[in-house]
Amino acid sequence: MVVRPVPAGATVVGVPGRIAEPKCPATGTDLNYANLPDPMLGVVSRLLDRQNRLEERLCSLQRAQTGPVAEPKLRPMQ
Repeated sequence: MVVRPVPAGATVVGVPGRIAEPKCPATGTDLNYANLPDPMLGVVSRLLDRQNRLEERLCSLQRAQTGPVAEPKLRPMQ
């Protein structure tokens, strides 16, 4: 139930209701969506880096226990 007037185009959220303000002004802002950073690219890149470090550490621990071991072969991505 709305008990006070709300400006046209405004969004009201919460209890009690408050007008939600946009984080960036829509007037005069030209976002170039093609050049926005890809958050998943950073996440996957960090995961692959961590996986490589862990595999290297595992190989060094195996070498220390049993001598030289074959390096793991990379599986092709599907």
